[in-house]
Amino acid sequence: MPLTEQQVNVISEHPLNDTLDRFRDKLRDLDEADRSWHDATASIILALLDTGAALDLGSRGGKETLADDLFPLYPGVRKGSFKSEHFRRLVRCIINKASDIDIWETVFSVVESLSALTQCPQRSSRLADSETRDIVERELFEEIKNCTKDSATSFSIPSPGAKNRKRC
Repeated sequence: MPLTEQQVNVISEHPLNDTLDRFRDKLRDLDEADRSWHDATASIILALLDTGAALDLGSRGGKETLADDLFPLYPGVRKGSFKSEHFRRLVRCIINKASDIDIWETVFSVVESLSALTQCPQRSSRLADSETRDIVERELFEEIKNCTKDSATSFSIPSPGAKNRKRC
């Protein structure tokens, strides 16, 4: 998805300058199957997190900022949970000295694709309304099934072996 005018303005106000330059040579020489690739990619995420743009760009994933979306990816990258193909376009942008706009568009794309892979299924401790109603109705029925109508204002529960009735 292309960047909005507001996002482009934020990126222009917070240029990357030489933030990613230190990675360029290292990325050219890395083998994607090597552990050092994960370390370098994780370092890139940290470098991007430390920019004004990441802190000022809004999240597309429902969080507050892009930094909030990026940060949870860091541990997965360090552990090797993500394939290099997810970051290949970003690495190419850095190696080729792409514009800040292209880099941030790519960062958004990476975040969106990896967020879809890493989202936990929503678990709810609450039951659906119909399930809750069924449970409550069953429990209520169990409580009142032995009650008999005593008068217009109350119900009575027969006491075992006695004629006395308890009021419900």
